[in-house]
Amino acid sequence: MKKLLALLLLTTSLSATSINFTDSSVFADKTVHISSSSVFADMKVHISNSSVFADITFYIKRGSCGYADKTVHISSSSVFADKIVHISSSSVFADKIVHISNSSVFADKELCIPDNISAENAVAAAVVLGL
Repeated sequence: MKKLLALLLLTTSLSATSINFTDSSVFADKTVHISSSSVFADMKVHISNSSVFADITFYIKRGSCGYADKTVHISSSSVFADKIVHISSSSVFADKIVHISNSSVFADKELCIPDNISAENAVAAAVVLGL
């Protein structure tokens, strides 16, 4: 029984992505703009309360995460942004439906983010960047 449990844990491990959010675009690998309009958005993301119809489920780990895979700047302007994402209130025209899980057991990916970034913005940035 212990071997089966160990095998199950090894095969269902999450792929963790650590993103460092910076206040300056100079030191960022990528710049993302969270747009209030979907007109020029590269991707429309809907954050669902349920994982049933979600394309991807994230588990959010808060705090100091150590090494960062990517450094991302969330820009207030879309002019120099690498990607533009719109967080849609409806799933009808959304490109991706995302669920933020309270448990890492049911999540597809674990996203490590600092305390000063909202989970919705971090998830939208991760999805539009393909992380």
